[in-house]
Amino acid sequence: MEQHGHVAASGGARIGYTVYGPASDNPLCFCPGLGGTQLGYAADARYFAERGYRAITFDLRGFGESTPPDILESSAFTLRVLAEDFIALLDHLNVPQAHYVGNSLGGVIGLEAIRSHPQRILSFTSFGTTYHLSLPKLTVSMQYWMNRILGPKRLPAFVARNATGVDEASSIVQEMFEGYPVMAGRCIGYGICRYDYREVARNWGKPILLIQGGLDKSINRQLPSTLDALSACDHFRLRTVPEAGHFTNLDRPDDVRRLIMESLEGA
Repeated sequence: MEQHGHVAASGGARIGYTVYGPASDNPLCFCPGLGGTQLGYAADARYFAERGYRAITFDLRGFGESTPPDILESSAFTLRVLAEDFIALLDHLNVPQAHYVGNSLGGVIGLEAIRSHPQRILSFTSFGTTYHLSLPKLTVSMQYWMNRILGPKRLPAFVARNATGVDEASSIVQEMFEGYPVMAGRCIGYGICRYDYREVARNWGKPILLIQGGLDKSINRQLPSTLDALSACDHFRLRTVPEAGHFTNLDRPDDVRRLIMESLEGA
């Protein structure tokens, strides 16, 4: 059974979501990264729903089935705003607490939700995510102009070609990036150049699983500061999927689902 809907969020945005499986305590929520959509988690959500979990996927404001805020500006796309969208979804569905899985930016949003609403999340899993980043804002401008130059027809294929070598994963990535909202992406980009959630993760104390894709070169270059800060924490686990890239769950779905299931059972 799948239930589709929207929930009103700040600034006039509406967050599109899908609920899979039976009603159950402590559901599992999946958050995509920048440019990703619910499509990237549909197979995972069905997998966990078939095993008795209530699985919830959703789109970031302005992406996929979600609508943008009335005014496209950076203040409407901060990490805090994006995390509050997630909390609004939990409230709308009457979910007091949930397990959280995030890819890339989706993982960072989860860390912000842990910072602001630590009691609402039971366990945290991320892949393609570093908990600490410091990049010049020029990087965002360069990415924006690259996206504009590539245009809506070439951008999806370009991202898919560089993100994965797995045919099925490539098709999903390409479909997710069709209609990529360039301005919304630019607004988010300025808010994620520099952040540091290492202490948030260290002090939280609940189960954290960081799944590292062995082929995710851009993120792996940024991970040492995260691993140095968290490797000694009892509640933190690092697991590597050697032949997976940034979209780890699409490249090696069986491996990622097994790791998530182990984390859920441990929590």
